[in-house]
Amino acid sequence: MVLECRRRDKIWAMTTINPVAQQSPDRRVPMSTAANMRDLGGLPADGGVIGTGRLFRSASLSSLAGADLANFAGLGITTVFDLRTGSEIEQAPDQLPETTASVHLNVLGDDPESTAAGLAVLGGDAHQLEASLGNGGGVTLMKDSYRQIVGLDSARQAYHDFITSLADPKRTGAALFHCTTGKDRTGWAAVLVLRMLGVDEDAVVADYLETNDDLLPALQPMLDKAAANGVPTDLLTPVVGVRLEYLETADHEVKSRYGSFETYVSEGLGIDRADRGGAARATAQLTADGVSSAGGGLLRRPVRTYRGSMGTLIFIAAAVGVVWYWRRHRK
Repeated sequence: MVLECRRRDKIWAMTTINPVAQQSPDRRVPMSTAANMRDLGGLPADGGVIGTGRLFRSASLSSLAGADLANFAGLGITTVFDLRTGSEIEQAPDQLPETTASVHLNVLGDDPESTAAGLAVLGGDAHQLEASLGNGGGVTLMKDSYRQIVGLDSARQAYHDFITSLADPKRTGAALFHCTTGKDRTGWAAVLVLRMLGVDEDAVVADYLETNDDLLPALQPMLDKAAANGVPTDLLTPVVGVRLEYLETADHEVKSRYGSFETYVSEGLGIDRADRGGAARATAQLTADGVSSAGGGLLRRPVRTYRGSMGTLIFIAAAVGVVWYWRRHRK
């Protein structure tokens, strides 16, 4: 792992870079109204390569519109797994093609309130944010949230339902999973699937960290506005991106509770061998359209700037809202 300084004056100046990410094929699905979207296909796994066009991840689809909506329909995504809270969905419902079904899996459902504090967060008292996020507070709160993503009963139920629904032989077509920013709840879901399919750990980590490249630059204009409103940008750095130490915190929680990732999957999530096999079939190494184990058909498209300004503001508010919530309610 190395740290690469990109733009000293921007909030995403220090991002964690995995060397594998520099060697991996471009799996991005560029949509100006749907941020942080990529195909999990093309990654080498046990017995071959994950088929392209079978499983996608993204941030919220609440701003999906126009040509992007038509292109989304063209991807053949028949099921969207929405990992957000009910409040998040009510505030920003997904805009999906009529042919796409939405499955709500509330990872943080055991919490009595929404994890998203809403747009008021960015207009709040900068001194309060300083008290919550300053002096390493942002990192601490994010680590707390990752422990909850592993430990909450609602989280374990949601991830169980995600894997078993994904593996259901009656389900047809491609699938996509997302939360609000597509980085924490979604990031852990991707880690689960990729590890279960036998993807090399370096590639798993690279996919997790890719959010720093795909999401943070798109959020920069709104982060600049937050700074203009008196919120120091360095306070937001830990909460709008992902870091290796967050993933390591989740893994440590897994180990402390279950002893191993395998036991977490089998006992914590209740995933059996049949479910694992179903997940492998759902992301078949050899897809119906002839994608070979060499990974043909991988997406190699240019990155576009996300234009959903209101949606972007919601992304930032949600990210800050998560840590604000944990600060108020952690024991």
